[in-house]
Amino acid sequence: MSNYLRCYKRMMHNRHVTATTEAWELSSLAHKINNIHDHLKQQLDLCIQHISKNKNDKYDHLINVYMYT
Repeated sequence: MSNYLRCYKRMMHNRHVTATTEAWELSSLAHKINNIHDHLKQQLDLCIQHISKNKNDKYDHLINVYMYT
C-alpha cells in the first residue's frame, strides 16, 4: 500500500507542477500579446497622425495653387 501512496503522491505533484507551469506560460503569453497590441496601437496612432498631417499639407498646397493661378 505504501508504494501505491507514494506513486499517487508523485502523480498528483507532477499534475500540480504541470498545471502551474501551463498557467504561468499562459500568463506570460497574455502579457506578451498585450505588449505587442500596445506597441501596434502606438504605431497605428503615429501613422494616422502622419496621414492627417500630409493630407492637411496637400490640401493647403492645393488651395495655394488654385488661389495663385
